[in-house]
Amino acid sequence: MESILYVSTEEITVSQLQDAVQRMGGKWDDEPTLRHGVLTNGDATLFLNSPKAPSVEYDDEEIGELAEQLGSRPRTVICIDIGHSTGSFEFAVEVGEKLVGYWRGIIDDNGIFDE
Repeated sequence: MESILYVSTEEITVSQLQDAVQRMGGKWDDEPTLRHGVLTNGDATLFLNSPKAPSVEYDDEEIGELAEQLGSRPRTVICIDIGHSTGSFEFAVEVGEKLVGYWRGIIDDNGIFDE
């Protein structure tokens, strides 16, 4: 499964992400082994994982580069796992743009849109 990362300068709580997922028409699975939001659009499916500290996904040098792009140090990363169905990549971009509208941040596409 491919993923993109939403990186924010704001500290985003699980509760805030749950609210955002619900505003986007999704549901939150709070089972301890999952703890993620599920969004669908036709066959397209995305899984938004619980917010994490940037150090979980990035090393110190990468965090510094992100801070330069953002204008301040990143505080939260949300991994968006992209389903395999048609339209999932486009849906991921749409959801990423909505997250940027909720909290200041950027999308790190891990180079998957360059492939």
